[in-house]
Amino acid sequence: MDESFYRAALGHGRIRTLDVDAVLTDELGERASPPLAGGRARLIDVQRALLLKGLRHESDTAVRWTLTESDTTQRLRDDLDPSFRNRLLASGGEGRSPRAMERRAARKLWRGRRGQPHRPRRGIGPRPAEPIS
Repeated sequence: MDESFYRAALGHGRIRTLDVDAVLTDELGERASPPLAGGRARLIDVQRALLLKGLRHESDTAVRWTLTESDTTQRLRDDLDPSFRNRLLASGGEGRSPRAMERRAARKLWRGRRGQPHRPRRGIGPRPAEPIS
């Protein structure tokens, strides 16, 4: 199905969230539930968000600007499903402020690895395989 047709059908209620969930459950099968992002998300959650919210189409320049000049890598999207947001924030550490928990959860998602210390980066590009001395 063409994406513009899909988005229109979704927007008009012809395709419902329940329909998307049913198709994802059927298509992903056993692959739907294994944990991602250190156990804070599942493949079905990521696929669902992509299908329901979509991706913004940006130029390379716009993406580079967003990543270097904004707090995108330190915040969770405002339109995240509340249960998904709560699962991500639950891993942010007790006794922290809500903002600190959000920054920590966002950093973990961007790193995609659990237990590795956060090292702020300058610029965009692949991270070196080993620390530079």
